[in-house]
Amino acid sequence: MNNIGIENLYKTRYNKFVKKIGGRIGSRHNAEDVVQEAFCRALKYKDAFNPEHKELGAWFNTILNNCLKDFKREERNGKPMQEYKEEEIVGHSQPTDNQNLIDKLEEEIGAKEGKTRDVLFLYFIRQYRPKDIRHIIDMKVKCIKTIAWRFKVEMNGKYGELFNT
Repeated sequence: MNNIGIENLYKTRYNKFVKKIGGRIGSRHNAEDVVQEAFCRALKYKDAFNPEHKELGAWFNTILNNCLKDFKREERNGKPMQEYKEEEIVGHSQPTDNQNLIDKLEEEIGAKEGKTRDVLFLYFIRQYRPKDIRHIIDMKVKCIKTIAWRFKVEMNGKYGELFNT
């Protein structure tokens, strides 16, 4: 799939998506953030779109709903979506042990290839459920769970108790 379909969706339905999400979270500003994140993810995972499986609008709605869930979860946990501290931008902050583990995890996932890397990223970094991942990546839930389980076993072997997800 090329970017044209996503661009047309953006041009024709952006305001509709913002209004829809705004009604669910109560703020146009936050709704714009969620919709923009959804379009970024759609562009990133455009190769996972299968027109024989789903229509573009339905595929995008799945991504949009996942972004909304992520936003609400992060809001409940007290951390805003994609927020960066000034020290991190300037480069003066010291990473915590937890951040070091996340960095190792991202590095290990980045070393994987193809759909395996995408599944692991969505599962461990974005914390999507397997049934949500199957809508983004055309793969059975059982296969997604197997990939995640094998990765956990591999990471427990490398990092021991540190990796307890």
